Amino acid sequence: GGQFTVNNEAVATTSSASAFSIPRMTSQYRLTGDFDYQVDYRIGAGWSDPLPPNSGLEIQMAVYWDDSRYIQIGRGRDNGGEYIKPATTIAGQTGINSIRIDNSQTQGKFRAVRTGTALTLKYHNGTAWIDLATATVPAEAAYAYLGTISGNASRAFTAYFDNFLLNSGPNSYHPFTRSTSFRRRPDFYVGGVVCDYMAFMNWG
Repeated sequence: GGQFTVNNEAVATTSSASAFSIPRMTSQYRLTGDFDYQVDYRIGAGWSDPLPPNSGLEIQMAVYWDDSRYIQIGRGRDNGGEYIKPATTIAGQTGINSIRIDNSQTQGKFRAVRTGTALTLKYHNGTAWIDLATATVPAEAAYAYLGTISGNASRAFTAYFDNFLLNSGPNSYHPFTRSTSFRRRPDFYVGGVVCDYMAFMNWG
């Protein structure tokens, strides 16, 4: 559930009809070498309303190779307060998932910089860029994505993205498609364990 619309900026709105709603917009170009990109965000309606227990909201920018390999920076809110934090599913790098910085900015900037296999996530504190976390990542071509998540909240909230800038880095047009290994088989329906790893990783 949820959607992206465009009105001089990209507008992500989660759905109140679903406990979990994850609107996401992915680039149609891949970043093929070292890169540096950034985006502005601001928080809109629905963010500050009371949250039910064990729920959370987050605005995200990520570098994405596949579902098992991505790294993201998120501005979030849960029952423990408001924060900025990194997260990754990359094997051997998940130690950064324990980083959490208190933050109550209603607007800000995210940035990702890759040099070789080192990727640094940054946020702007209103005065300067702050390095949040650095991880070892694949040197392979990657997509950029922007999105929001309403986890276990059944909450409609709006976030705005603007001024996406590729400060440096080669890129190549390559339309995004999900890997076939993550697509549902049309001939198999019975038996399965369904979970949402993103929600588990962020909110347990």
